[in-house]
Amino acid sequence: MQNFLSDLLKQAGSLALEYFRKGVSYATKSNPGDLVSEGDRAISDFLIKRLNTEFPDYGIQSEEEKEVINPNSTRRWVIDPIDGTRNFAMGVPFWCVMAALVEGAEPLLSGVYAPISGDLFIAELGKGAFRNGIQVTANTNTTLEHSFGVLICDHFGVERALFKKAIDNFDRFSGWRMNYGTMLASLYVASGGVDLFVNNCGYDHDYLAPALICSEAGAVVSTYTGKPWTKGRRDIVISAPGLHQHVIALFG
Repeated sequence: MQNFLSDLLKQAGSLALEYFRKGVSYATKSNPGDLVSEGDRAISDFLIKRLNTEFPDYGIQSEEEKEVINPNSTRRWVIDPIDGTRNFAMGVPFWCVMAALVEGAEPLLSGVYAPISGDLFIAELGKGAFRNGIQVTANTNTTLEHSFGVLICDHFGVERALFKKAIDNFDRFSGWRMNYGTMLASLYVASGGVDLFVNNCGYDHDYLAPALICSEAGAVVSTYTGKPWTKGRRDIVISAPGLHQHVIALFG
């Protein structure tokens, strides 16, 4: 099934690139920062059609669809056709296509494909995480000094005051802080290039695929309180294992 998912994401990514290169029209959804483009809808339709053909008994949940297909199925594909739609719509080349297969609340298989860089991240529960076919692991950093963090505190997210506090505290340790506007940055915690990722404004379609990949790479995936992250949470903290307690302390 890993091969199927890899091929599917690459095909979806190629289609997305066509829209990205020609430019897309877009509209707002729940708030001014929440966009949907014609590319999102086209990729969603493509993924749903392929998944429904290959796995007719599985559920399918897409960010761009109001209803879940086969909602009573024990296994469900959760897809984000374009994660980083604002970047995608504005011609900024940092976005990705994501999909996760979930049984109940547990991700079993997930993939994230970044068509611009060509990076493909794949993980299956208990079998490790891979970037372009090479197994990856989170780094061994144990100090916040000079660490590279991606910290997101969205106006429409949860616990905004606490997340702003965490960002202020982090800035005392390191000047290497970014907000890329997409979950793609979290995947580089899995491969060791980024030390920590913090977000207060995601949903299951944003988090499920990266959570499994990062966990399989040895990163710690939790809530801002330090408890294990679970499906349905809007906050997430992903970090190298040696940094996790220090990252959680930023919220204190």
